[in-house]
Amino acid sequence: MAVAIEPAGHPLVRRVTGFPGDVLEYRDGALSRNKHEVMRTDRNPLPAGESVLTVPADSFLLTADHGDYAGIVSPRRAIKGKALYILWSNDWGRIGKPLAAQ
Repeated sequence: MAVAIEPAGHPLVRRVTGFPGDVLEYRDGALSRNKHEVMRTDRNPLPAGESVLTVPADSFLLTADHGDYAGIVSPRRAIKGKALYILWSNDWGRIGKPLAAQ
């Protein structure tokens, strides 16, 4: 799921990778959530130096475009909404397409 947030008044879209209570583990290029692999990336999507993280209550772990760590957002009201469409992509054919179709 992709969500919109507004740190310092600048809207951003990020992927929700971890939900409250989820246990995330990064090992050998794979990120697992609650022991199920959710993505492969050569970039650790957890905070610097961590390989295991339990997402705190009322918090969400966000990742950026290439699986990079983008932060933990809390409280839930900091999330402004769900992203619905692709507004920019290096693949021109994806622009304007609903995210659900991806």
